[in-house]
Amino acid sequence: MRIVLGGNCGSSSRIGYDVAKRLNLPFYRVEKRKFRDTEMLVRLPVEKIAPSGKSKKELEGMDVIYVQSTAPRQSEHLLELFLTVENIKSRQARSLTLVVPYLAHARQDKEFSPGETISNKVIGKILKDLGVDKLITVDVHFHREVGNYCFEGIDSYNATATEALAKYVREKIGVDSPKIIIPDFGHKPIVEFITPILGDDVEFGKKVRTGETNVNIAFPEGRLKGRPAVIFDDMISGGITAIKTAQNLKQRGAGKIILAVTHTLYINGARHKLLDAEIDRIVATDTIRKEDSVVKIAPVIADAIIESGF
Repeated sequence: MRIVLGGNCGSSSRIGYDVAKRLNLPFYRVEKRKFRDTEMLVRLPVEKIAPSGKSKKELEGMDVIYVQSTAPRQSEHLLELFLTVENIKSRQARSLTLVVPYLAHARQDKEFSPGETISNKVIGKILKDLGVDKLITVDVHFHREVGNYCFEGIDSYNATATEALAKYVREKIGVDSPKIIIPDFGHKPIVEFITPILGDDVEFGKKVRTGETNVNIAFPEGRLKGRPAVIFDDMISGGITAIKTAQNLKQRGAGKIILAVTHTLYINGARHKLLDAEIDRIVATDTIRKEDSVVKIAPVIADAIIESGF
């Protein structure tokens, strides 16, 4: 038997429900509450999942898909994820596929300055030790190839939302054959998912980050003469990269500017700053639910489960 569980971070439960519906599987929501000292308790609704199951063996023989994002408040949602994974595995689930639409700390995948903890690696080790069998992420980092990869010993699959974002831009906004802007050449793996839909006129920036809030981007020269432009990025936090990119496009005479992004954190009023930088429209997924989340990620995840064989 295969079931889907949904966590409590943002839209995790709704994404899990939609994934279950697309795969024709039962869905259950993980229960969570806090004590007065803010400590957390998570509970699986075992009386619904296995009414006649033996205690601590309620998931015996089951293949579980658990959907839990780790958006802000990241530490709290990571803890919920860890507690729930241990709970699932301790009840004798045959396998556990963990789906994390937004994986916190994914950018900290190396020691950028001496003495830093590589938090991405720490999270992977914890998930491996807790017994996660398979992991599915969504645009965990545009530098990561789309498809199968190994995350600290866990068989993993990185899905991309860029195809769904590109289809929305073309079909819902009506933009066809725009200048496609990708602010970092390291994000090249996503190009093949965009160009069949929006055309192959792609321009890469050369981004150099000199600090958390200091980014320099160099773009090729050339006037755009009123052409629409679509900026693709995996994540918007403070929005500095997208703002500088949009300013460059306007200086070169671009027409409508659309920002297509997978994860919208919007730190410190980033959305208003983006719109002030003359970005006409932001198109985002609901991995982190915001006002611009018009593209549902559940179909992407369901397809990834099928394509990966998980």
